[in-house]
Amino acid sequence: MKESPRAEGRDPRASTAMPEAMLRELQERASKALAELDEHFSEVERYFNDTINTIAREFELTEKEISNLFKFKETTLQLLNQAREQARTRLAELVTALENGTVTVERGGKKTYRVRPSGEGWFVTAHFRKCWLFTLHVHGVGADAVFPNVLKLPPEKLRSLQSGWRASDEGTPSRKRAPCMGTTRQWQVVAWAAVRYGLMRVAITGLHLNKSGPSIAWNLDAKDWRQEWLGPEGKARAREEAERSALGLLTLYLGDGKMHPDSFLISSGNNEYRKPKELTIELVKEAYECSYGKLLDVLKCKKWENLKKLLPKEDPVYVELAGYRFWLILEPVYAVFFARTLLKSEEEALRCAQELAKLNVNVKISTYTWRRGGAWKYWLVYLSGREVLKLAERDESWRAALKRLTEKKTVQPKGPVTRKLLELAESPPFPS
Repeated sequence: MKESPRAEGRDPRASTAMPEAMLRELQERASKALAELDEHFSEVERYFNDTINTIAREFELTEKEISNLFKFKETTLQLLNQAREQARTRLAELVTALENGTVTVERGGKKTYRVRPSGEGWFVTAHFRKCWLFTLHVHGVGADAVFPNVLKLPPEKLRSLQSGWRASDEGTPSRKRAPCMGTTRQWQVVAWAAVRYGLMRVAITGLHLNKSGPSIAWNLDAKDWRQEWLGPEGKARAREEAERSALGLLTLYLGDGKMHPDSFLISSGNNEYRKPKELTIELVKEAYECSYGKLLDVLKCKKWENLKKLLPKEDPVYVELAGYRFWLILEPVYAVFFARTLLKSEEEALRCAQELAKLNVNVKISTYTWRRGGAWKYWLVYLSGREVLKLAERDESWRAALKRLTEKKTVQPKGPVTRKLLELAESPPFPS
């Protein structure tokens, strides 16, 4: 092994002990990647082929849009073929050099090395972050392609989806203002392209040599768009905007969400933020209404499937009141009916209370705060059983909601309000 004098000059504390251990691990990872290379690339090729063919069948597209979609698919397949050949050649050279001890190691930073077969210009980056992360760089594998507008969304819904991606994984290249996305997930290539449709540069920039096997690094630049949320401040603004809409929160989760069997988690840096699981109802509903949920189904996105598993197991009963959507609930222990809606700001909660006061409906407002690496506050507008009774006595939609709820529950009345509500559910009065 040769250690570059340039590296030694940069960090005189560098020793050969760490590189030797690192090189042994790199040899194992590179050998595994070489053995699994063809299988992995073939699997990714099948994914793009099958997924894009399904999109062409399931979405209403013009002939030109279908043509552009298939050209996009052919571009990805061609890039995969080029990257496979380059990666195979370089991995074989790397494994041989590691076996023979003919590699050059340079310091690229405090926790970073560059490893290359001696005499070669290309290299593998080795970065230490709790464990070694290895990337074999791929060069010159990129092309332009057009991804069509498959979703046909109104501007406000499209912007919401874009804000969540910008708040999480989307970046902006230096000296350019075109939004870009770097990812190792095939589904994310298509999910992001669908909201930044048009002409884009598609490239394969590397192969990650993971313990579990290789993964392909994609980079996309949306050439027909200009980044509205520039820099760290812009990213913060995008996050604020994303959190105000269900679709923005959805793509924020797709980028920065953490899959968990019981919790709706979004990470930011080293922090995790727990969101109310009730929000998943609105996220999934709006995603399907605008066809983005349908697209995520086609893409077989694991985060999306995890999000849907967080939906309440029981079919909740909702009823509209003054433009607000209330969840009608039966507390099982004390057999008490109540209703509530979850709002994102105190101003909105007060506005809701004012609207309901015009209907002679009294509410209670309380705050919920979820804490885990940070704080997220929501406002609950609560209707007691007496207010629910008041509404059921004069509003057929509330009586119908009560009937749906009691059909799913076995309720033993424990008080006059509950008893009267059950009577209304069983034998509602005729509309006056």
